Amino acid sequence: MFEASMLDDTVGLERKPRRSGGNAGLGPIEQRLPFSLPRCAKPRKPALRIRRLIGRAGKYRLELVRLLALSATDGRLGECIGLGPDEWTARRFERLWEPGGTLLVAERGARLVGLVQLVPELMASAFLGHYVWTVQSLATDPNGRQTIARALMAAAAKALDAQADFIAAMVPACEAETIRGIERAGFRPACGEAVAVIDPRTTALARPPSIAIEALAEGHLGQIAALARCGACYSHFAWDPRIDRDRVHELSQRLLLLALRETGAGALVAKNGAGEAVGVARFTIAHGTQAGGKKTASLDLVGVRSDQRGRGITQALHTHALGTLEAKGVGFVTTRAMIKDEASLLRLKTLKKIGYRLVTSNLVLHRWASDRL
Repeated sequence: MFEASMLDDTVGLERKPRRSGGNAGLGPIEQRLPFSLPRCAKPRKPALRIRRLIGRAGKYRLELVRLLALSATDGRLGECIGLGPDEWTARRFERLWEPGGTLLVAERGARLVGLVQLVPELMASAFLGHYVWTVQSLATDPNGRQTIARALMAAAAKALDAQADFIAAMVPACEAETIRGIERAGFRPACGEAVAVIDPRTTALARPPSIAIEALAEGHLGQIAALARCGACYSHFAWDPRIDRDRVHELSQRLLLLALRETGAGALVAKNGAGEAVGVARFTIAHGTQAGGKKTASLDLVGVRSDQRGRGITQALHTHALGTLEAKGVGFVTTRAMIKDEASLLRLKTLKKIGYRLVTSNLVLHRWASDRL
């Protein structure tokens, strides 16, 4: 914007002191400027508008794809499972339309500058006693990341005020501006999260002779509760002091029970020489997902009884699980480890020793509806 201003300056070959009484002191060659010069005002950015998208993308498709491509911080994960940048962006785009989710976009003028997608965690909500939602996708324009992230997350919290007691967001640790914006929207750090990937064909660690690994079966049901406590640390819910730890253990127990019934899921039990169950692992093979001609899977939970740690049980569970998945045609396996204390750092070292590649380091942030700004 420009604002016109009448200037009272003079130009000339000779400058004389101005006398009181109007123009009496002007010399014969001095003259007033015959025009007005504009004074530059700082241009204002158009205000951000947040709106909810319902249905498919329509006219926003190209803009949404552009934002996802710009925010492909986790693109290294796609690369590690055999997907190029365009394929990884296309997969993220398709996930925006999962049933039951909420998709908000930020507009500045006629241009999209951000998006956030949130999905309800139905099982977690049932066992934790709180209505839980998770941020599945967050993408912002590089210019003004902090402002856009704050506006999107504040709008999301307001939109879900009657539906969510608790919202969780996992943000790449390198995106400092985005994290600051999310914190200004009322989110607080809970723990770190390391995402790692491995090709199961590259692992050939020896299993300790005193450890036996077998598939979880109905006969192990009496030990499920104790085993679930071993793997609860793999959930970020376990690191929020407002969530009852016993409820987190119940959620882990449910995940293990479902491994007996869900297609594509499985669980393993480690037993010591005395026949006692001392560790557990659960995995899930992704449905209909191919990467480089291979299936992908996730190792969701690995836990060892606290008095049995340091005896190679974790490595034995990983090795057996990876061998099982390779036999099922899986080419890439991902796992996530929560980082909060010294024990979690040791788990991360174990993953590297087994052969996992760390591809993403996230900061996990939580926001409770009771925390009003």
